[in-house]
Amino acid sequence: MAELNDLFPLEGLVPKSELQVTSFLDKYPNYDGRSIIVAVFDTGIDLGSPGLNHLTTDGKPKILDAIDCTGSGDVDTSTIVNISLNVSNTKASSTTTVDEHHLLSDSLPNEDEEEDLQEEDVNKEKNTINEKLKNKKNILIGKSGRKLLIPSSWQELNPSGIYHLGLKNLFELYPSTLLERIKKERKSQFEKIQLEKVKELKEKLNNISLKNHDENKKIQQALEKQLELLNDLLTKQFEDTGPSFDCIVFKDVKNEIWRACIVSKFYSFEKELLKRKQQQEYKNDDDEEEFKAENKAEKNEEKNKADKEINEEINEEDEEEDVIDLEKEVLLCDYRLEYKYDTFSEEDLLNYSVNIYDDGNVLSIVVPSGGHGTHVAGIIGAYFPENPELNGVAPGCQLISIKIGDTRLGTMETGTGLLRGLNACYQHKAHLVNMSYGEPASLTGIGRFKEKLEELVYKHNVCFLTSAGNAGPNFSTIGAPASLTDACISVGAYVSKSMMKAQYSLIDDVPESQFTWSSRGPSLDGANVTISGLGAAISSSTNYSLQKLIRMNGTSMSCPNVCGGLALILSGMKQSNLDWNFYYIKQVIQNTAYATFNQPLSLQQPLQSFYNNNRKRQVEEPIKKHQMHPLSVGSGLLQVLNSFHYILKHPFNPETDNYRYEIEITQKNNARGIYLREYEETHRGPQTFTVNVKVKFHEDFKNFKKLNYEKKLKLVPILYNIPADNIIDDNHYNNHYKNVYNGDYNNNVIDASDVIKVTEFIHIPGTNTFNTIIDTTNLFENQIYFGKIEAYDCNDLSLGPVFFIPITIIKPIKFSELNFTTINNNFNNFNNNNGIVNSHNFNNNFKNNIVHKNNIVKDYNKLTSNNYLQRFNYTLKSGELKRLFITPPSCNVQYCKVTFHCHQMSDNGPKTLILHTTQLLEKESYSLLNNCKFISLSESDKNIQHFKTIPNRTLELTIGQFWSSVGEITNLEIDIEFCGFECLSSTVPLQCDERLASRNDAGGILFDGNEQCKKIILQNVLKNEDLNLNCQLNTWREILQPINTTTNNDNNSLQNNLQLQKGERNSFFNSGKSTYQLILEYQLKITTPTTNSATEEITIRAPIISSLLYESDLESQMIMIFNSNKKLIKVLDFHETKIKLKKDTYICRLQLRHDNLLILQKLQNYPLTVDHVLSKPLSLKLYKNVNGAFTDEYKLNEKLKLVAGRTEAFVLGFAPSGQATVPEIGKDLPKEVKPGDLLYGKLQYKKAPDCANIPLTFVIPPNLLSKSSNNNNNSENNDNKKKITKTEEEKFKEFLFEQQLNYLKKLKKNNERLNLLEQVILNNNNLNNINNLSLLELKLNYLFEDLKDQFKNLQNTLQNTLQKEEEYKNNLEKIKILIDEILNQIDINEICFYIATQPKNKLKNQLEENCDNNTIVKCENDVKKDDKNNENDDKTIEKKKEILINTLIIKLDIYLNYSSLPNKEEYLKENHKENKELPNKEFKKENDLKIKQIMKQLRQWIDPTEKCLLLDLQYDLYFKHFEFAFSKIIKKLEENNNLNNNNLNLELYKLQLKILKQFGWIHWIVMLKENRLVKMKEEYPLF
Repeated sequence: MAELNDLFPLEGLVPKSELQVTSFLDKYPNYDGRSIIVAVFDTGIDLGSPGLNHLTTDGKPKILDAIDCTGSGDVDTSTIVNISLNVSNTKASSTTTVDEHHLLSDSLPNEDEEEDLQEEDVNKEKNTINEKLKNKKNILIGKSGRKLLIPSSWQELNPSGIYHLGLKNLFELYPSTLLERIKKERKSQFEKIQLEKVKELKEKLNNISLKNHDENKKIQQALEKQLELLNDLLTKQFEDTGPSFDCIVFKDVKNEIWRACIVSKFYSFEKELLKRKQQQEYKNDDDEEEFKAENKAEKNEEKNKADKEINEEINEEDEEEDVIDLEKEVLLCDYRLEYKYDTFSEEDLLNYSVNIYDDGNVLSIVVPSGGHGTHVAGIIGAYFPENPELNGVAPGCQLISIKIGDTRLGTMETGTGLLRGLNACYQHKAHLVNMSYGEPASLTGIGRFKEKLEELVYKHNVCFLTSAGNAGPNFSTIGAPASLTDACISVGAYVSKSMMKAQYSLIDDVPESQFTWSSRGPSLDGANVTISGLGAAISSSTNYSLQKLIRMNGTSMSCPNVCGGLALILSGMKQSNLDWNFYYIKQVIQNTAYATFNQPLSLQQPLQSFYNNNRKRQVEEPIKKHQMHPLSVGSGLLQVLNSFHYILKHPFNPETDNYRYEIEITQKNNARGIYLREYEETHRGPQTFTVNVKVKFHEDFKNFKKLNYEKKLKLVPILYNIPADNIIDDNHYNNHYKNVYNGDYNNNVIDASDVIKVTEFIHIPGTNTFNTIIDTTNLFENQIYFGKIEAYDCNDLSLGPVFFIPITIIKPIKFSELNFTTINNNFNNFNNNNGIVNSHNFNNNFKNNIVHKNNIVKDYNKLTSNNYLQRFNYTLKSGELKRLFITPPSCNVQYCKVTFHCHQMSDNGPKTLILHTTQLLEKESYSLLNNCKFISLSESDKNIQHFKTIPNRTLELTIGQFWSSVGEITNLEIDIEFCGFECLSSTVPLQCDERLASRNDAGGILFDGNEQCKKIILQNVLKNEDLNLNCQLNTWREILQPINTTTNNDNNSLQNNLQLQKGERNSFFNSGKSTYQLILEYQLKITTPTTNSATEEITIRAPIISSLLYESDLESQMIMIFNSNKKLIKVLDFHETKIKLKKDTYICRLQLRHDNLLILQKLQNYPLTVDHVLSKPLSLKLYKNVNGAFTDEYKLNEKLKLVAGRTEAFVLGFAPSGQATVPEIGKDLPKEVKPGDLLYGKLQYKKAPDCANIPLTFVIPPNLLSKSSNNNNNSENNDNKKKITKTEEEKFKEFLFEQQLNYLKKLKKNNERLNLLEQVILNNNNLNNINNLSLLELKLNYLFEDLKDQFKNLQNTLQNTLQKEEEYKNNLEKIKILIDEILNQIDINEICFYIATQPKNKLKNQLEENCDNNTIVKCENDVKKDDKNNENDDKTIEKKKEILINTLIIKLDIYLNYSSLPNKEEYLKENHKENKELPNKEFKKENDLKIKQIMKQLRQWIDPTEKCLLLDLQYDLYFKHFEFAFSKIIKKLEENNNLNNNNLNLELYKLQLKILKQFGWIHWIVMLKENRLVKMKEEYPLF
């Protein structure tokens, strides 16, 4: 009986046998990757993950280093303190300052309060800390404000006492999946505490209601309000920003290394405190069944007392912090030095390590940004000694974790991360690089990354592997960096039988195949996928995911599968003392790969024997599989054993073989291959291409070896025709298809020499250039052909091709030439270009329709045709793909409609279909016009899909059944229909979709609003169409200019913006050349959020720069968006992302990096574009003719029918404008819109689908924005009418007075300013009332500022001299007298009457409330006087009102805070003194009454919560109206969560803590303290 383990296909968990890995290790067990270092470019490796957290097979550390190249874990630690000298300073950062609170040496901390220890342990802990605190110099204040106790062991390592300080929020480090889990768990815990507090309040309310005494009504109301506030807090203010940890860095002089500590261990204690407090307060006594009301009240009183004791220990800004003993914290250094890492907490299980840069000024906390990199590393080299079936391909190799996936961008790679990663590979002498990453690229053979990658690979001999991408099944979907350069091995993804059994648990058997989603070649410059690997595995997972293993699939998995295989090969070579270079290794694996397609037949010997001997796959039994296309799988599956045998037979000689070949096709812009795709270039007959073969010698290659270099090469053209399962070579001639009706369709061959004509031999260096002729005349339409010109060394043909020129030809069809609408399923030979196994029989209806070249004999009796609609019928098996290559009609079609109708299936279950369409444009990535959709179909289902299409560009349309979709669709009917119009009035082509419509090169209609109208002519050349016209503009583009640079190239401005990036991670290889960064700042105001939401949707980009990554000549770019409190809101890079922002003023910071300073200087004024989604789309009007544009008549009916072959003309416009009216679309524009700005939208000509539209760009004319300016002019005219005529002398005196007043306001605090003001008052004793009040108000402000300074000095001084106290009292009395003088000079009745006469004033009834009848009559009589004699114009009265309000505010502030000598109780408490001065009760009673009177007066004029919120809150707290104060704070924060005033935010935060302390809501105190460190930043974070 077999063991249980034998029943499970263990070999399929991490598949290896298909690559000959198992047989290789059986033969060479020590060649398991030993001595090979593999760098993993990814999201980072979890250092604690099983299989990766220990040693290799030969006992070496598995992970040599962990590096975060993105900067997402960087902490600014440039703040420096010296606790030995009691001094602080700042190094290496002009934006960072050191405050005195970072150093503490004169005060003692509170005792440790850890409640989860037993009493004896607590006392012991207290004694220990007190003993340590005898030396006060071992305490410093972290950036968080916490007190940190430096242990003696640190002082031994760092006797200088110099420490670098930083702060990092933990949630900023969390990967997205972990963040989601932790937030959910924390919220659940928080809500439990919240619920207990609610229950506690309800219990108190019940107890009070039982007693029902009148004196308890106020208490009852207060508790009810608290209950309401508690609920409001949870719904309106709950935001979990996570904890922020202090970071400490210092130089370990004993070991000559930098060390760092992330102070995180205390945090679990803080949570335990809350948990224990909750358990202690709310535990039930099981022995008692019920409690009496009195006992409940007593219990509540005890709880309140306990709350008070604990609340006193809560850290607040004005109280001492608890001391954190750093003895418990973990000290780390650069991971590569000691291989040490730590875990933040048991809850998150997030492992981290550190690296320290720039002489301790930058701390890099290295955590994985996702689980992708850990899984990739597991496939390459995981080692499970007890479970060898889980081992990676090369368990003996060592790994370097290079994080290029930025946590801030959701694991997206950045230019900074990529280039730093290349440098790290050089620094660590890596042999292999696995990069399971990539993006679409719009350019080829260019870019900073491409330049540095080639230097690393070719100069420093590093083998670079990258995934091809997961954008298949269409061709030309290979991503960068593989699409940029030959300096990498691109890997596709294959699925084998063992994988299906072990990983996917499929019910039925499906053939082996390339994964449906695996990207295919060629690239835009003709290069192909290099090779394929096995694209799925169950391997290592991150600890924070709470699972040991995980299954992932993708080319991200096939790439490490091949990388592990190469590690085995290189391990064998290194242990065998064999040399190599990258070009040699790439040639070896291509020449020995197992091709999943048929190999060339009838090749000349020994070329045929080469293929037979080197490209076989050894299998024990036949395997059911699809026939794959070379553009899908590249050269085939890697074969490790075959490759190693090839190497042993043909070893690399560095003395003679250290060179490579580069291919350039002159007519294709020096492309790497020949790629013909469009209709015109594949139907024009023979074409000549010039091939340049360049020999690139390694720089160490000796000159005399170059002199003796000579190669005699044979060129062999090969053409693959996979749909017929054939490979055509130069010895097999056939000029037409052999139609065999009995199922034999395998002999249909086209002569390769008829398609690819090339010379037979070349001599290098004698002939580096030759011509080849590509003749597509005899090729069949709707087919793809892949060929090569392979070059063989005539001296040793067994080497195989030493280089080859890839040739891809797609010959599309036009519907107008394929004149039948129903193609039978058995005609699949013309449509199946992926080599799918299927029937090749022609239907009897087509037995006599002989196909020859481009001619098809038609039967018109039963079939109809047109040039925009065709029907196809297919049978689809599992993984089977049907491809169509179509040239859309030459008119301007906008979209394509595909209709699926499933008539019959082999079973009743739903099938998963894939519809993939691709069109290519020059210098644009495939993703621009790429659409891929998965469709679920059951029998008799009908499904319709629409997608954007452009005319005259070959459309590849692939329809297939997903590889794992079991069963067969026996009758699938597909209709393909092109729709659209030719817009004759378009200024630019219409081949642009919505993604292009927002770019500078947008297509469609350009409407310059200055011309008032735009004539549109639609020509219909396809079919009759029912139109429903609607033209809307929904996006406004704003241009932002840098605010931290000048337009005159100011050197000082440049010096501040340009910074040199120091350190080895910012330099390239051994050049010693470092990178510069340019940081530009932009101000973005969001003032008009949408009506239905508190946010506005925008898209921010740096023009051109934001659309480039791998192909960019810049090293990197990044945009950070901050709110007014410097809280990081969003990080943007390569991908355009729509974001939602609340109303606020934001700062956008753009970072550009390059090592060429001149390039960055040219970009100092680079703009940003911001596309705002309008809250209400603006509609343009449709008119029959141009007259309607200015008469608003001749309106066009939106519904009309356009007959095929006819045109329709109409006019776009907007309502005319005049003096009293503004065009309707201008009314809803944001006020920031300026003339010349652009609006984007579309002319929709059908309600459905959405893609039935033409993009529209509208230039805003000035007359759309004239309304506000007209209103301003009118108001100015009205003001002029009210102005009183003054003499020139009066005007001159007013001017002099204004100049004096403005000068006095600008004076800084000093002893002379008050004297100067007194002199001005004395010299201007004849001033009118308002001017005199202005001077008195200024004097009051001066005196009040001085009084506050005196108060602060007295408060901080223990022994006040009698003289200072007397001075304070005298100044206080002066202020009170001055306040009374100002108030006496202001006529209250006059202001009241003025307010009452304002019809829309909110306080229009104040006159009746504040004045008697006689006063009202007197005021009415005064108004009847002549205006020329009335000095009290509107502005004068408004100014008097303002002075009145400001004077009352100061008066209230004085009586609240400064009416007596300062209370030194807090200071005395800190210095252990007794306070013998107690406030007089009678004085306090009188003062309280005065405060209430002042507040009553103030509230008659303003709402204090708007004008003086903090003073109003102080008033509530003074009289212990805590509930009212807290309610006002919540309301204010709810009105505007992003306050522009950071100081106001901080003050509100402090007041919240005080009130929460009074309520005993400790969980909210903890939450707000955490939020404050994130929401209110002092400085911007590092890029």
